Amino acid sequence: GKSIKFQQAIDLSSKANLPEKKYSIESGRPVLTWQIFSEKAGEYPLTLQYMASNITWKADYLVTFNGETQMLDILVWVTIKNETDASFQNAQVRLLSTNKEVKDTYPVDQGRIVSFQSERGYSPSAQVTNFPFVIYEYPMERKINIEGHETKQILYTQADEIPYTRKYIYEGNAAVIRNIIDSKCYISQVPLRQERSWGKETQNGIYEYLEFKNDKEKGLGQPLPRGKVRVYRKEQDYSLSWIADDSLENASSGDITRIRIGMLKDVLGQRIQVDFKPIVPDHLYDEIFEIKLTSYQKQDINIEVIEHLYRWPQWKIVESSQEFKQTGQYTIHFEVVLPAEGEKNISYTVRYKW
Repeated sequence: GKSIKFQQAIDLSSKANLPEKKYSIESGRPVLTWQIFSEKAGEYPLTLQYMASNITWKADYLVTFNGETQMLDILVWVTIKNETDASFQNAQVRLLSTNKEVKDTYPVDQGRIVSFQSERGYSPSAQVTNFPFVIYEYPMERKINIEGHETKQILYTQADEIPYTRKYIYEGNAAVIRNIIDSKCYISQVPLRQERSWGKETQNGIYEYLEFKNDKEKGLGQPLPRGKVRVYRKEQDYSLSWIADDSLENASSGDITRIRIGMLKDVLGQRIQVDFKPIVPDHLYDEIFEIKLTSYQKQDINIEVIEHLYRWPQWKIVESSQEFKQTGQYTIHFEVVLPAEGEKNISYTVRYKW
């Protein structure tokens, strides 16, 4: 074995973890003492990775759409907050984000990590494997300089005249399924899955979305990080009117992306549990739902109805009043033409097996 004392920043990519509180930062430079053992004597290339806390980031979107041309513009800013004493010069930055909020068990500040690789090799980074969540990576195109205790805003990307379409969506049980899928906790559902009343919570609003594709042909084409979205409408006199605030989840290149801009007026949805009964007690259950859509508007409306099948991963639609499309492990979609000042009903039976 050999004891090595690092008095200067070095290129550190081994899987070894540093013990807590075994390093300090003085004058912005790491000083580490580490015991290393080798089967053979000699010189070896060594890369050391370690986590530095108190470096966080957030993304903010400015979306401006034109109702006449069906085009929108997007501006994405990233704000990096360095609350350490260290400064980084000409650093290549990668932004890392998880698909869910991360608790104190993992060294990630609110699901957001900043990885720096600077010329001097001072490189806090994230161990992004073996975590019970997905980590998304967003490389910054330009290198940056950031001082200790500095907050810096950087342009991440921008694109103009992206074609969009308006979508009207009714998602009656959105809150129920999001809680279940986010927790990944079907074991905790065992006492609930046979309860008739479980998951009957519903909402009546039908929401309006701007839908666009994140690809190069449309002017984007790079991964979009999770962040807050502020939406404005461009008026005929070129002034801007604030329309809505929303949030955007991590979107990969090629994804269809939606931004919610408000609730549709004079149109309502209703989700009713008609029946829930055992076919084979404790093993096989049928649940019947009816979706009612009502419009008081003067024109027909195309509405997408999204239903989440939340009781158990093993399910099958055994009866449906109209065609549907499965779009995910737990999700089916119905395309509905709601007539002017009219109604439309959808009913389906889902069979769960456990």
